[in-house]
Amino acid sequence: MAQAILASAQKMEERGRTAGEDIRTINPVPSNFAGGISSLEEKSLGAIHKAGTHPCRGAGVRRAAPRPGLYYVDNNANTFHMFSSFAAAGSQIVLFQLGGAGVPEGGILETSRGIVSPLLWLTGNRITAQRAANSIDFCSAPVLEGTETLEEAGERLYHLILEVASGGMTKVETINHADPSPSTTRTRSSDEGPGGWRRAAAAPIRAPGGVRAMNPSEWGDLWRELASRDLMTGTEGEAGMVERWRRVARELDAGGQAEPDQLLAFLLARLTPEMTVLDVGAGIGRWTVPIAKVARQVTAVEPLAGMREVLAERAASHGLTGLEIVAAPWMEADVPPHDVVIAAHATYTTAELFNFACKMDALSRRACYMALRVPAHDGVIGELSEFVHGRWHDSPNFIVGYNLLLSTGFYANVLMESKPVRYWTDPSLDAAVARARRHLHLTDKEQEASIREILTRRLIFEDGVYRWPDGMRSALIWWDKS
Repeated sequence: MAQAILASAQKMEERGRTAGEDIRTINPVPSNFAGGISSLEEKSLGAIHKAGTHPCRGAGVRRAAPRPGLYYVDNNANTFHMFSSFAAAGSQIVLFQLGGAGVPEGGILETSRGIVSPLLWLTGNRITAQRAANSIDFCSAPVLEGTETLEEAGERLYHLILEVASGGMTKVETINHADPSPSTTRTRSSDEGPGGWRRAAAAPIRAPGGVRAMNPSEWGDLWRELASRDLMTGTEGEAGMVERWRRVARELDAGGQAEPDQLLAFLLARLTPEMTVLDVGAGIGRWTVPIAKVARQVTAVEPLAGMREVLAERAASHGLTGLEIVAAPWMEADVPPHDVVIAAHATYTTAELFNFACKMDALSRRACYMALRVPAHDGVIGELSEFVHGRWHDSPNFIVGYNLLLSTGFYANVLMESKPVRYWTDPSLDAAVARARRHLHLTDKEQEASIREILTRRLIFEDGVYRWPDGMRSALIWWDKS
């Protein structure tokens, strides 16, 4: 077997010399050096170490291995050939350990390399995991950081492999990536399992009545533009938001919620005691706490420290024991699959709603639920936004989000609140103008006279306050996995 391995290496070197290259001088490559590798010998020893300690059962394999075990595959180092060769040798799942030097910020790793067998991108480098958060499936950096044992990381990886082998999608399979042209966007459908593919919708959607339709990329561009305006800026703004929601939490725990939450009630009715629930962007736990009283286990993902603090306080006061709080943004959170994944008003600051929903879908076994605010069709804020920005939508909402998901292949159900749950009120017209300026993200007073005129015409003055006719309601987008 040793002779077979040496013969394979010598053959590869000879092929390189025939092409005028010396493998021993062009390897390691620059990105290897950037990652800390100093020589080809060091790189090779690392590769051998990653192979583990099981005995090698064969060498030079280029077709399906005769039985399970560790085999040396006579392969090409080029990743375009490497992964398909592993698949040809019988690998039903391919795992690639990435050092990551040279991975750009926001980089998307290759989506087509795992077209035969699912490809999981792994890394032990925290920086790489953050730079390619949309592509890295597994990060073992917690072992190096001392917050997780090697055995615990191995258990996480084992369950991830089982999930993908059972039909779950890898991260790169959730990316709406065009390869080789925009008209052939391909993503794997979770209900088809490994190797099954569906063509994503690429044609514009026709609107009734002659109104110009918007195609999937336009819905995506509109969501990104609106989400970028909705992002919280500065620690002072974040602190103010947390304090406002802390007051809401006190009202909730004191029984001060005026109207029952129809969408939450619908969700709770579909949960059973043995289920596990993943709550994305849990905030103060407006939905988390009631869900944790029904489900066996709830994992709450929340990036803001202030929100996590309020949620932990509420969980303790309600005596909740089956609740785990994960401190991370959703697209960077490393969490296992759950029966149900929810995101209640948690998507407004994410620029890539499609990727957000794909990760929800990939980590759910039974169903996904996404709550979004619904703008009033004749709302004042829509009129103001159209006047100031030239478009009716002022912020991310159900109309944009649902059309984006529908146009990219999510055929989801919708539950709409039967009536508005509240209206904005302001004590004066000046206060109403200030509210409009905040929502429209205006920094100068150039158009204030026109805004004041519209508000004077549209707002309703009653009981000593100015009431906006924009009735606020929400919708629940949901889909089952079966």
